[in-house]
Amino acid sequence: MASSHFAKADSDLINQLYAISAKQPKLVRSSPYSVALKHDAGKTVEIRSWKMNEFKYYDVPSPFPTLARGLFTRRVEREIDGEAAENDTDKNYEIVVRGYDKFFNIGEVPWTTWSSLERHTVAPYILSLKSNGCIIFIAALSPTQIMVTSKHSLGPIAGVEMSHSQAGEMWLRRHLERAGKTEEDLAARLWAEKWTAVAELCDDGFEEHVLPYPPEKTGLHLHGLNTTTVASAHGAAFETQPPQAVDAFAEAYGFIKTPWTQVGSVREVREFTQLCAERGEWHGEPVEGFVVRTRVAELSEADKKRVGTRGRGKAPAGAEEPTSPTPYPAGTSFFFKVKFDEPYMMYRDWREVTKMLLTHRAKTPATRLSAGALPKNKLKRPETQLYVAWVIREIERDAAQFEGYGKGHGIIGTRERFMKWVEAQGGMEAAMKKGVDKDPQTGGSESTGGGGSSTGKAGKRKIIIVPIAIPGCGKTAVSVALTHLFSPRIAHTQSDDVRAKKAAPIFLKNVEDLLRKPGVDIVIADKNNHLAQHRESLATLAASSKPPARLVALDWSASVLSLPPATAHRVTTSRILTRGDNHQTLVADTTTERGHEHVVWLFVRSMEGLAPAELGADGVVVDMEVEEGLEESVRRATRGLVDLLGEEYGLEMPSEERIGAALDAVQSYVPKTRKVADAKATKGAKQGGGGKKKKGAAPRFYGLLPEVNLPTLLNPLFSAGDGPAGVDAAFAAFYEQLKSEKRVAPMPHVTLVHSNAKNNSGDKRERDVWDSCGRQAELEAPPVFRGRLGSVLGNGRVMAVTVEELAPDADAEAGAGAPDEEAAEEAAETQKEGEAFLNGLPPNVRERLHITVGFVEGATGVEAKAMVEAWRANGSKPTEGMWAVPLPESERTHVRFGRVRGLHG
Repeated sequence: MASSHFAKADSDLINQLYAISAKQPKLVRSSPYSVALKHDAGKTVEIRSWKMNEFKYYDVPSPFPTLARGLFTRRVEREIDGEAAENDTDKNYEIVVRGYDKFFNIGEVPWTTWSSLERHTVAPYILSLKSNGCIIFIAALSPTQIMVTSKHSLGPIAGVEMSHSQAGEMWLRRHLERAGKTEEDLAARLWAEKWTAVAELCDDGFEEHVLPYPPEKTGLHLHGLNTTTVASAHGAAFETQPPQAVDAFAEAYGFIKTPWTQVGSVREVREFTQLCAERGEWHGEPVEGFVVRTRVAELSEADKKRVGTRGRGKAPAGAEEPTSPTPYPAGTSFFFKVKFDEPYMMYRDWREVTKMLLTHRAKTPATRLSAGALPKNKLKRPETQLYVAWVIREIERDAAQFEGYGKGHGIIGTRERFMKWVEAQGGMEAAMKKGVDKDPQTGGSESTGGGGSSTGKAGKRKIIIVPIAIPGCGKTAVSVALTHLFSPRIAHTQSDDVRAKKAAPIFLKNVEDLLRKPGVDIVIADKNNHLAQHRESLATLAASSKPPARLVALDWSASVLSLPPATAHRVTTSRILTRGDNHQTLVADTTTERGHEHVVWLFVRSMEGLAPAELGADGVVVDMEVEEGLEESVRRATRGLVDLLGEEYGLEMPSEERIGAALDAVQSYVPKTRKVADAKATKGAKQGGGGKKKKGAAPRFYGLLPEVNLPTLLNPLFSAGDGPAGVDAAFAAFYEQLKSEKRVAPMPHVTLVHSNAKNNSGDKRERDVWDSCGRQAELEAPPVFRGRLGSVLGNGRVMAVTVEELAPDADAEAGAGAPDEEAAEEAAETQKEGEAFLNGLPPNVRERLHITVGFVEGATGVEAKAMVEAWRANGSKPTEGMWAVPLPESERTHVRFGRVRGLHG
């Protein structure tokens, strides 16, 4: 390559990233992109984007050789500037794009508390307005060529009309044209200075966020010029230019300037941001926060002695709170942010609940929308409850006005329409008193739980208590205490006590057995139940009981999802460390790997907030708080149960002595069983506890595990008098045969590609699909897919259900607890990864997707694939000897298919 900024320190760092990625692909991964060289016709260069496990940025010491968030590299020739690698096995690389070091909000990590910042940073403190868009990096690939990227990708994305990097490139050309500059002019400057320009793309026409931007503020807001190389006196350090240089650069090349101000102390930062938060604006402009730029102070000798092995410093004498040094080298640039929660968190909630309602309507168009279908943690604010009632009415009245909402269009307009409606009612307080025009089915003020049973004492029913938690919340401790306080009326069964490969059915059977036990009124189903599918299983069990049981939730989900993820993780993992090995499955890993921390991150990331509708019409909720200690949690749960169920079930508030005895029982509690093999096991966190992956064994196939119960889906179709006209009696008899011979798949799956096809077909497409699935399976936060079940096919040997309209699950990517815009961007990126994966599947793969219901003795599952392919080839019509019946579209036919998994059988 003719031009390069090769530096051995950079090359060594990138070699470290490759080594970590090869050894721990879930910790560090990279994606290759091919970029055409403009002045070397026909030639391309491979650019690699690096992405680190997001949650590991919180660890001290860091597992990464750099804390850069947004890093693009390329390989270069060995003989550059006479600096060949000393080791022949090393390869030479250089950094092309370098983003900011990962930075955090006030209080999000120990080193961004106000007291830590006072002690471990130095003046000046530059506060720049926090832009409300998506980040764009601009760097020089050569002295004559520019490269524009988003945080982790560049160029077009399959299936996406315009990617973020393409939108950034479009705006860059506009800015340069206005300034009378060319791309070559900009490339020459960035190359000479070794800079990456960092800008925020704010364009409501492309993608709306929270704050609106007028035309004169639409485009690229320049807010940083980072030194691209890491080679410096500070090692792998972060260096960025002062705001005066950034402003001058913006003016020279036509970018929009980012407003900033400067103060001399952390106290002034705090005072200034508090004042802006109270006013809600700065210089007449709405503001949701500031990014504060400073430098890391040198550690004093006392501080060096005080720092613990995991970066936690003890509080100096007289300090209000503990202080912690930053994990960054002294003297380097250091950022933190001060974000204003209100009204912007509320606006994000409005955006997310609207997306959820629209998704729900698309999946079940025949069902009236209800606030009960939304996660409870999203409905805490009265203003949001009013907004939900209003937006439900608007969707039902005219859904067309929400077209494009899921793609980031109409978000601000919808909010402004609501605010105009509020104003017309006489303001928010008056609007909340009046409510929205109520509908008997949607309701203007739905209950979110807490009422009593409709049956009264005469019709007393059994109760299933459903904890909704993540490891370390204290659900088992609370369960043990409640059992001690109210035994024998309350019984307790734990999922972790089940020692079987398929634990879920046995756990449900244990709950069912306790419900039938004489003298037991209430059963605690002790499991995390952090996924809606777990709660659905218990709801199904409750409904099938005679008489139907009621559900009572001990709900930690709203509390967990209301906290920054790092806070929820810190609180729960510290408890796991405290309990040590006093658990059946997840014990504390005290080694440097901290395996239990990884497990908890998976639960935090995948937790789905409780929607009250999940509990049924007479379900009730006791809200729990994850940050409360054991005694407070026991008292909260006890008081909640007594208030909600006491009169009907004869539960009385126990004495202080009995509560003390219950707490003693918790402290002396020892699990009945132990099945710990590996503290780093992740069973259950993502998909609810499927079988363990065989270590060292390559998967037999890659596939999806749809969340569907085949008998529940198919029984109505084939039942006499219940199925649609035209179901052949012989087809129904074939289904009954499969059922009677227990040949209906208990754990259905969808095969994407099999190792036999990959190895033996000679079709390169199969190998490509295999490789693509392998990459998906290794992702730390892989896309989740949804789809529709189409038609049931059979031929007397095999039966299958076709899969239609497979797409990324927007609900799963958005998450019920997305804490901020960054989380929303990560979710959008994950969804786009899912879209790119699906768009990369060849048509023959898309068309053969199916669930094998079952097959007779002597047949094989692969025959179902051939049958589906023949049906598709015949225009989705049955061939000779084949039955085909379309499934009536309903909520049951729209299912979640989960993530791509490597499966063994």
